[in-house]
Amino acid sequence: MEGHVSASRRGIVETVLHATTRLVAKFPIFTLAVCLGLAAACVIYTRDHLSFKTSRADLIDPKTEYHQRWINYTREFGDVTEDMIVVVEGSDSATVTAALDDLGTRMSSETELYKNVLYKVDLSHLRQKALQYTSPEQLQMVLMQLDEFSPLLKQFELLTLKSFIRELRLALERAASQPAEIAQMASEPLYGQLAILAGSLDAYSRDQRRYNSPWQAQMPSELAQLESVFRDRYLLNEKGTMGFLKAQPMGTTSDFNGSSPSIDRLREVIAEVGQRHPKTRLSLTGIPVLESDEMRSSQTAMFYASILSFLGVAALMVMGFKGLRYPILGNLVLLVGMAWSFGFTTYAVGHLNILSVSFAAMLIGIGIDYSTVYLLRYLECRHEGLNAEAAVIETGTSTGPGILTAALSSSVAFFCAMLTDFAGVAELGIIAGGGILICTVAAFTVLPAVLVVADRHRGGQAIPQPLQSRWLRMLTSKYPAVVTVASSVVIGGICTYAFRVQYDYNLLNLQAQGLESVEVQKRIFEQSDNSLLFAVSLADSPQQVLELKQKFEALPTVHHVEELAAILPRHAAEDTQLLVQAVYAQLAALPARTQTAAELDPSSVGAELEKVEKALRSTASPAGVAARQQIGRFLDQLSEKDKEDQMQLLRDYQSRFSADLLTRLQSLASIASPEPVSPADLTPALVGRFISPHGKWLLQVYPKSQIWDIQPLEKFISDVRSVDPEATGTPLQTYEASKAIKHSYETAGLYALIAVTIMLLVDFRNLRDCLLALLPPVAGTALMFGVLGMLEINLNPANLIVLPLVVGLGVDGGVHVIHDFRSRLQSGPYKPSASVINAMIVNATTTMVGFGSMMIAAHRGLYSLGLVLTIGVGTCLLVSIILVPAILTIISRNRAAVPAEPYVHVPDAQKAGEIAFPRMADLDHEEAPDAHVVRFLRGSEDSADPESGFRAVG
Repeated sequence: MEGHVSASRRGIVETVLHATTRLVAKFPIFTLAVCLGLAAACVIYTRDHLSFKTSRADLIDPKTEYHQRWINYTREFGDVTEDMIVVVEGSDSATVTAALDDLGTRMSSETELYKNVLYKVDLSHLRQKALQYTSPEQLQMVLMQLDEFSPLLKQFELLTLKSFIRELRLALERAASQPAEIAQMASEPLYGQLAILAGSLDAYSRDQRRYNSPWQAQMPSELAQLESVFRDRYLLNEKGTMGFLKAQPMGTTSDFNGSSPSIDRLREVIAEVGQRHPKTRLSLTGIPVLESDEMRSSQTAMFYASILSFLGVAALMVMGFKGLRYPILGNLVLLVGMAWSFGFTTYAVGHLNILSVSFAAMLIGIGIDYSTVYLLRYLECRHEGLNAEAAVIETGTSTGPGILTAALSSSVAFFCAMLTDFAGVAELGIIAGGGILICTVAAFTVLPAVLVVADRHRGGQAIPQPLQSRWLRMLTSKYPAVVTVASSVVIGGICTYAFRVQYDYNLLNLQAQGLESVEVQKRIFEQSDNSLLFAVSLADSPQQVLELKQKFEALPTVHHVEELAAILPRHAAEDTQLLVQAVYAQLAALPARTQTAAELDPSSVGAELEKVEKALRSTASPAGVAARQQIGRFLDQLSEKDKEDQMQLLRDYQSRFSADLLTRLQSLASIASPEPVSPADLTPALVGRFISPHGKWLLQVYPKSQIWDIQPLEKFISDVRSVDPEATGTPLQTYEASKAIKHSYETAGLYALIAVTIMLLVDFRNLRDCLLALLPPVAGTALMFGVLGMLEINLNPANLIVLPLVVGLGVDGGVHVIHDFRSRLQSGPYKPSASVINAMIVNATTTMVGFGSMMIAAHRGLYSLGLVLTIGVGTCLLVSIILVPAILTIISRNRAAVPAEPYVHVPDAQKAGEIAFPRMADLDHEEAPDAHVVRFLRGSEDSADPESGFRAVG
């Protein structure tokens, strides 16, 4: 227990605290009215102006290079950077696509909640321009073939089977008239066409249900496939068993609900669609969903944790104070301090983020500490005989400097986080550091006023006697060497496990176990080789996109690249535009349907075929031989029929023959639109993801491995940046932010240690005392890491805040013990005061409850934060109440005690305006006989005048 400080020995701090407390004690009602009014104003101000930032991007300093790249990306593409993803799983593609159509239609209609809904790519506009995707050489060939049909294209009714056979015969005769080499080259295609035609006729004559098109050679296979290539494409995996719908949420709010209205509604729609498609399984994931689920889990957990923390702190204080009265008063003061702190947060920062949202639960555990120390000293003063007014003045004067030093040390430790380049950590430092100082102000203003009002008419005999911790004080004072050696050995042994502690970068390990959005993304990667995470590269032109894509896909860590340039024609428009226009012009006069087939004379058709057969007798070409044989078989087959059947056969064949060609030409015309291909031909929801309004082209680079873990993530990022140093995207942001937050917490911890050391040197002006005060945070941190290593608990982005926190909180115990030691320089070998030990135990346990309450969270990040901080505060407490007192006892073992005067001269003390009394610590409770116990009362307990006289009672 610290002794009374006379006016002559007061420093500036003691004088200010004495005057402040004296003023508060004189006008307690007015003080409470002002303080409570300010608290109410802060609550209203916070309600109306405090906002919330739920994105991880809000934690990052916008001036960093990597975040500048992200900002440029979002500036180009707006808020289409992250999708909610609905995953539809089924046994086959038909089942999946049916559910996708149903879901997509529903979501597209709710434009107030969703935008850029994408589940299939509509290629109908591109299908009309498909001919532009062929090479100039193929287009030339098409034009040559159309030239051969030019009379038919103008008058399609001229086409008959007989005229077609005659044209082939004449072409064969013209080729035969050429030099041998040229004739052979020109004849081969004609042989093939004749073979196909003869084979088709032969097959049809045998079975009229079999019609083999004779126009295959007239239409290149590439053209025949073009239309099918440009069918609408659903977002499916390769097996067709998993489909995807992507959409961005609308209607985000400024609180921690963020995109929750859109997500909540989407989950309702998913449930409804799932009922209509029972053979499918619909799930929801995506970065916005993961973040929303995380924030909801955190917010709910922090709400209940704050309640549990408040109740736990109150229960511990009831145990520590052996009653309800003073814990209630202390918690009322804490509520006022928290109201002020929220007002400060709203004014100084204006918002909470996903890191600073935990400060309420933290402040409950930390902010009560200073009121606890104040209350314990106050109770000691009451037991020494002082009335309420005198007790608060004495407490503020004697204990106040220690409280102030501890509070300043803790707040400075937090404020050091402002020196880091990670905005989220810096904001948390401002909020937590300011909150500690504000709670300290409440302890020096609201608490004394509350005590004076509550205890003004309460006698000293009604004041409870707090815990004395006699066994612990006796252990450190009677066996200091044993305690020091044993403690050092235990701490050193446990610290050897500290090297087992790793840093876990994987953000999925922070989420609640079994969370749907997490499990779904794992299934996506396993069943579709896809990932929610992808790197982003920006290009200035489609040509640059294709160049970058080739380089990215050559990387060993890249699975595939998605972009839009590949869906555009590869050939330059100037090379194909005129050719496509020519094809379009040739086909412009096609009839809508064929005319009724004219009657055919079987003898005239047979005569034309016999002429062709005769012309083929002179060729040794295998194709020519095959054509001659096919013609012969058909003529034999035809001759076996009577004339009526022959006419019916040829009429039916010619009808199908003409319709077949017209259909093919119409198909060619349907893909021959000469309008240039542009991104406007594609689905807007698709274009918006890959082409910015300013003309930037985007590539999405997908990893080959899961990149939530740091090793594959580092390899992937290194490879991507080897191609494009300016690449960005969620995985790169996550990687850089994780490194930044780790570095920021480490830096903040180091800065905090340096700042606290400087403050202690200034306060104590003694290197030895400074180093001993630093022993709890330093040795406690080392011991904490050892315990974490023993329990195989890793650090992560959520719990790494323990570094600056332990420095700030751990130093409190050292400061209180050193102040107690320095106040008892004339008391012989050091024996810690009961109030100091009790205060440290109550403070540490309430802080541990405040942090430990977060362990109820399903969110594993919050759970680990509560667990690690609880361990850290506990290890610092052990060092503060065991090792440091034992070392101080050894240091003071040869210090002689100076006997205290049991009585004072009343008039002198009254004249000086001081409170003079013998210190109870000078009369060792455990050694002094009861007859030596002297109780002093300052004035009458019924008197409200702190200047009234006092009387001694034996």
